[in-house]
Amino acid sequence: MKKMAKVNGYNVEFEPAHEQKLSRYSTTLNSKSIDFISLFSPRNIKTTLGLWGVWLMITLTYFGMVLILPFIFQRLKTLNPTEPKGSIADIAFPIYFEILASLLASYLVESKYIGRRLTICTALFVSAFTSLLALIKPDFLFWSTFARAMLIISLTALYPFTLDLYPTPVRASGLAYATTIARIGLVVMPWIVFNMVTIGPKLPYLLFMFTAIIGMIFASIIPQETQGKELD
Repeated sequence: MKKMAKVNGYNVEFEPAHEQKLSRYSTTLNSKSIDFISLFSPRNIKTTLGLWGVWLMITLTYFGMVLILPFIFQRLKTLNPTEPKGSIADIAFPIYFEILASLLASYLVESKYIGRRLTICTALFVSAFTSLLALIKPDFLFWSTFARAMLIISLTALYPFTLDLYPTPVRASGLAYATTIARIGLVVMPWIVFNMVTIGPKLPYLLFMFTAIIGMIFASIIPQETQGKELD
């Protein structure tokens, strides 16, 4: 940067702390390839494993809920003809709550009292609890909608949290690989939930309860909160 300033006719001096940071950044760019292995450096490995677990569990749980809902209504109607048939309105109903959940998450992740990690962990815990209630309580649509809304909150908070956690040279790669791991959940999930719904209409929500809890555990092992912190 000093060389660039000199070429342009400026004399630039940096404070020692800034020079050290720029030196570390330059060394990182010049001495290391920005690749998959960088995510498993001693500095990043715990963050990477925690984020991959959270991304996988949230994706599997959320898209599992979205996919299986109409089939649950159909199965309930088959087993109990007096059960009201799920309508398009019932399937669209959770979407309105998800919009509100996204707005709430946007506020929570920037709150100095809550932040990213606590938002994710709390939302996953509530999602797990309401998934259990959807399984055992009669008001299935209400509790399943609540569980999905909580997953939207955690997913909305997870994007900025992922970007904040990694240093600049691996920030884009970190998000890219994390979302790639999340796609595994999209591939595996239909095979699991479709088999479960044939055993019991609401049985997939037992799985969703456990995956939300596992996601919360992965989120809790991530070493730091990033809200309000200076990025590297």
